[in-house]
Amino acid sequence: AYILRQYYMTRPTAYVYDLAVETARQRQGIGLRLMTELREHCRARGCDEVFVQADNVDEHALRFYRKSGASEEAVTHFTYSL
Repeated sequence: AYILRQYYMTRPTAYVYDLAVETARQRQGIGLRLMTELREHCRARGCDEVFVQADNVDEHALRFYRKSGASEEAVTHFTYSL
């Protein structure tokens, strides 16, 4: 995760680049505990939100983030090929 300080916001925002739990250890609450600890870590550092991206076809990720209390936003992602 990265803590981002943006010029138009008074408080920083945290970005989760990736979150993974070994397949054999999934569905044991590990991912939820990781997200809970990460949110507390970011809150203690003044962040007002944590955001993460998930592909619309990644049902496992979508289900996890919904279950963990995240709210969905309608955002369009743009990519530049180099």
